[in-house]
Amino acid sequence: MDEVSCQEPSTSSPEEFQQVWKGIWKIRTPNRIHHFIWRAARDSLPTKLSLKARHLPVEDTCELCGDFQETILHGLWLCEHAQAVWKSDINFVPYYKKGFRSFFDLLEEVLRKGSTYHVALFSSMAWCLWQRRNRLRMSQSVWPLHENGERAKGSGLGVVIRNCTSHVIAALSQKIGLPHSMETTEALAALRAIVFAKELSVFKVVVEGDCLKVVQALKARACCNTLYGTVIEDAHYQGASLQACHF
Repeated sequence: MDEVSCQEPSTSSPEEFQQVWKGIWKIRTPNRIHHFIWRAARDSLPTKLSLKARHLPVEDTCELCGDFQETILHGLWLCEHAQAVWKSDINFVPYYKKGFRSFFDLLEEVLRKGSTYHVALFSSMAWCLWQRRNRLRMSQSVWPLHENGERAKGSGLGVVIRNCTSHVIAALSQKIGLPHSMETTEALAALRAIVFAKELSVFKVVVEGDCLKVVQALKARACCNTLYGTVIEDAHYQGASLQACHF
């Protein structure tokens, strides 16, 4: 496959540009991936080509394949190492039938054709590829290339328990499969926080979260008719066994 030697301007209309920028912040991923995708779409990641353009003393050839300049589109999509990851998922293979001028154009196509789940998976896989690339450049240990897709399909829960003076007394991190929505992740985190408090023999808790929809669902004692409704019900059930549980 021939590669474009530089990041050429997109052919999208102003309206299509706006749809992509708005779409980035609606992707069902953590904020760190939103920011990564936003930077990639703006061509502002520190690839070797961009570093050389800033007159830094670096070679601009991709260290992984050694054949092409390391642009964002090359590193995240066209490099043979990246292709091995993307083509392991049949849903991304059809995108290789179309040539893209930039990562922005590729992202625009994924946002337009992909399901909510696969847009999130695409973003997570691209982020994992970039993280692996950075670790290799710093001579750090990395996971095998074939595990990149599985890593992207995972998400994580984070729970911090503080006492009444706001001092941290315990913390927990747990990997889960990639959920179909961020609301589901937040609901699972709330449930895990309640169970974690019980495991630590903490029986008076106030559960806080970042998602307003989930917080409102937890506060409401009525049936929650959403995809994460059963998680909310489990949280209510676990909370009822505590001396006090407020949301």
